[in-house]
Amino acid sequence: QAAIDAEFDALMFHGTGLGHLPIADPQEDSPENTRLRIMLADHCAAGGVVVVVTQTIHGPVHMDVYDKGRDQQEMGIIGHGSLCPPSSALVKLHHLLSLGEGRDAVAEGWDSDLVGENPPDSFS
Repeated sequence: QAAIDAEFDALMFHGTGLGHLPIADPQEDSPENTRLRIMLADHCAAGGVVVVVTQTIHGPVHMDVYDKGRDQQEMGIIGHGSLCPPSSALVKLHHLLSLGEGRDAVAEGWDSDLVGENPPDSFS
């Protein structure tokens, strides 16, 4: 919430495995997950930029496999399909934001391959 209140241009999260964030509370013992979900959904709905990258060595952020990933896409979180590693993703995010078109520029450019950071397959 502090980053949103500080009006950062974007939020970038390192998701787990396929790019998931802790936004569910099926056991009703992690209310912070529900708060995170609401906060990120509201931020995206207001035009905020939220990007998720994966920490895996090979393979893309794949938010179509499980409900949580599909929920993230519905919330407006950007990242599905990207092979871009976290360090390169940060540079790419800065570049896309510098275009001055906010969320639209990031959403449209995220899965593109500008300089080899998002190769067509994870073994390139």
